[in-house]
Amino acid sequence: ARARKAKEHTEDACDFVKAQGVEIYTIAFEIPVGSATEDLIKYCASPAKDDHFFPADDEQKLLDAFDDIANSLNRELAISS
Repeated sequence: ARARKAKEHTEDACDFVKAQGVEIYTIAFEIPVGSATEDLIKYCASPAKDDHFFPADDEQKLLDAFDDIANSLNRELAISS
């Protein structure tokens, strides 16, 4: 019951932030594929684009995820300026 409440509160918080127009990038570092935790992390990522959720099962993929996020933010800043 406690885990379900935590999941619901997390989803509510993600929904609230996304409704405010905030884009959320998430990284699942060493999280088992198909697990409830991965599902929650995917849920919280902004759905408008497929590039807001990053699975990373090792250090290189984690570094790549941060690079991809930085590049995405730089592109968005370039477009808005």
